Amino acid sequence: MNWMTYDIIHSHGLRPDIFIRKNHKSMPRTVSTIHNYAKLDLEYTYNKFIASIFEPVWNWACAKHTCNVVLSNDMKNYYSRFWRNKNLHVIPNTRVIDTDVNESRIQEIRSFAEGRNVIGSLSVVTVRKGLGHIIQFLTRNENWVYVHVGGGDLAELQSQAQELGVANRCMFLGHKNEGFEYVHAFDVFAMPSLSEGFPLSLIEAVQIGTPIVASKIPVFEESFSSSEISFFALNNNEEFSQAVDRVMKNKGSYIEKALAKFRLKYAPDIVANDYLNVYQEIQ
Repeated sequence: MNWMTYDIIHSHGLRPDIFIRKNHKSMPRTVSTIHNYAKLDLEYTYNKFIASIFEPVWNWACAKHTCNVVLSNDMKNYYSRFWRNKNLHVIPNTRVIDTDVNESRIQEIRSFAEGRNVIGSLSVVTVRKGLGHIIQFLTRNENWVYVHVGGGDLAELQSQAQELGVANRCMFLGHKNEGFEYVHAFDVFAMPSLSEGFPLSLIEAVQIGTPIVASKIPVFEESFSSSEISFFALNNNEEFSQAVDRVMKNKGSYIEKALAKFRLKYAPDIVANDYLNVYQEIQ
């Protein structure tokens, strides 16, 4: 393929970044978007040994790109300390979804909940997602059920629910196409992550109009204020319950303010224009 017929090549992920590094002399201007905190993500997904090998490889792979895009200012500060490519731009993730309600999926959740409140999550299950916080929440709040949509290490989460005696109030649906449609049935959307880049499921929940409880980690605090989503400190089950209580008492306010922030900063036309500005700058 003659890559020089293109003006810009844009890559996402380790393997595409390695490909561009190996072929950069036959490439036009190149951009890589980095969607995670490389070392942390590799440690949580695999282990510290794997992270120690592949983080330097990723650093090498991105070094010859014309520029790298990261998702937040906190991520830019993180990478600027050691990343070989110092041409870093901040542009968040975004996504447009169909917000029409899928009644069959709504009814599936309502039948399971039997009139109780629903706290839900949408992600691949890994240690990094911190979903054990939600299982712990159920032990303190008998009028709630938990619904998780997404694959991954479901067995570990199911085992924890069984050990704590709340398995009958948990529904693990596994991977579902258009899984965000279930979020319409949630009273609260929970993101208790230990580390994140900029999760699209957060943007989906905001657009759907489901109030959000999230861990107090830099990317969330930078992206939304405490009046837009309800925060809790990691590994603090009492704060998690308080965060849920706050959002339930002021659902309308949280939903309205979070949606206003989305329209101001994360709407697709805004993000697309940010990328266009980067492309024009590096031409």
